[in-house]
Amino acid sequence: MPFPLHALDYGSRCRLRELATPGEAYYLQTAAPVFTGLKPIQTITHLSDKIVVVSINDKGEFCARRMPNSLALLSYPMKLNGNAPFCVTKTFRIMDFDIKHNAQLIFDNFVLEPEVISFVGGRLTSKFLHDVSVKVKTDVSTVDFLCTFDADVTFDFLCTLFKNMKRLQFSYDQTLHHRWIDTLIDSKLTNMIQIDISEASIDALYVDMFKLIEFMQAQTLSFYIVINLRDDCDDSIKKRAVFNLCGNRSFWLLQWLKGQMGSFRIPLKIDCD
Repeated sequence: MPFPLHALDYGSRCRLRELATPGEAYYLQTAAPVFTGLKPIQTITHLSDKIVVVSINDKGEFCARRMPNSLALLSYPMKLNGNAPFCVTKTFRIMDFDIKHNAQLIFDNFVLEPEVISFVGGRLTSKFLHDVSVKVKTDVSTVDFLCTFDADVTFDFLCTLFKNMKRLQFSYDQTLHHRWIDTLIDSKLTNMIQIDISEASIDALYVDMFKLIEFMQAQTLSFYIVINLRDDCDDSIKKRAVFNLCGNRSFWLLQWLKGQMGSFRIPLKIDCD
């Protein structure tokens, strides 16, 4: 239950500031910038690195590393001394967290203002994902869900986390169903650039064509969907499912990605070579 800061006397506020981690102090001062008793001002370190990765190592320890650019072969361990949180402004990658891990591990050390956020590996709960989303202080343009989820996570829930995202990537699992287009429409996601569905089963194609058109009309002119089907389905079945969805209608511009029978983009020019 939320507790009103104004109910604390000056001495209690000073004690709260003393007990708070650097990350907690920063968020407190951001939420209540004119309150006395929350000094000294908490400083933060802004990072210029292209990618910052936080993860749980083999010993169960929280650790972080930075990559100067996306092509870098080397990453550099970060010293998390607890004195000043780091501010991430580009890509923030969360790796190998599990249902037993608390997102506060991240907030104690980082202020989140990323353009891109990726959840990679591990198994995540709705609470963890919600806690991360409410701490992000900027509109995230790209969100990657390349992980597995606890039973309480649904695709409907995932679509509510970052309402202004322009690119969405996720693996097809129990959270997705044949009504995924309905969910995207109900979530009122607009002006998107790309959706990428990987490891999809064939039922990902069994969607209402008119709902698909409705959703795509609300996106940018360059918008497309990439669907990568799993290998456990015969090519003839894949082609039949695509034809049932798209047929040979002139408004569909379909491209099979070369060398990948189970991968295609909508919309693009027809190219089945």
